[in-house]
Amino acid sequence: MVVKHEYFVGYQYIDTDYKIKNSALLSMFEDLACIHGSRVGEDIRTAPTVWLLSAYKVKIIRRPEYGEYITAYTWSRGMRGVLAQREFEIRSATGELLVCALSEWAHVFKAGGPARVTAELEAAYESEPERTNFPGERLRPPRECTEYDSEMQFTVGRIFIDVNDHMNNVHYAEISELILPDVSTASYNFEIYYRKEIKCGETVVLRHTSDGNTHTVTVKSADGAILHSIIKYTK
Repeated sequence: MVVKHEYFVGYQYIDTDYKIKNSALLSMFEDLACIHGSRVGEDIRTAPTVWLLSAYKVKIIRRPEYGEYITAYTWSRGMRGVLAQREFEIRSATGELLVCALSEWAHVFKAGGPARVTAELEAAYESEPERTNFPGERLRPPRECTEYDSEMQFTVGRIFIDVNDHMNNVHYAEISELILPDVSTASYNFEIYYRKEIKCGETVVLRHTSDGNTHTVTVKSADGAILHSIIKYTK
C-alpha cells in the first residue's frame, strides 16, 4: 500500500534561500506515517500502541523550492518482530524524484514495553519490500566522535514536546543546525539516529565535528553520560 499527499511549498517550509528545510521534509514524512497508520486502524489517539522512530536516511536529489506543488509518498518496506522499515519519496508536479528516505521504527505499547507486530497488522500495512530506492542498504549509526570542533548547550522547552511526552523527532534536525558553522545544509544528504528521548526541561550538549565533506552533530545529556542522537550531514 502506497500512501500519498500533495503539498504546496509555502513560506513556513522554506529557508532563507527559498528552499525546503530539512525539518519541513521530516514533518511531511511524519504526516504520511500517521495517515498510513490511521488507514490500517492505528490512530495515534486511540490505539494502545505507537511507532517510535529510531533512524532516518534522507537523500536529496533536488531540493524543492518555494511555490512548487509536490507529492509525498510512503510505504512499508517490511516488518519483523517489533521493528519496521518505511520509505518515503517526494516528487515534483511532473513526477521527477526530488527526495527519498529510508526510516526504521520500533512498535511499542503506550503503557511501556515492545509490541510485537501481529500477522494481521503486518497484512494491513501491505508492505512492498521490492519497491525501494535503497537496495541492500541498512541504517548503521556512525561511531560517536571523541573530539569536537565546537560545543554548546541547549535546553528543551515545552514547545518542542509531542504527544509521546518527549522532544519530537523533527526538532533534532532543527537543533543540530544551531551548532553548524556558517554553511548551508541545502546540498547535503543527512541521517539521524535516535537513541534516548529528551524530556521537557532537560539541557543537552550539542557537539560538532567535521572533516570537510561531512558534518556530525552529537546530542548528549548535560553530564555527557547519555547519548540522545547523532545527526550526520554528507555531501
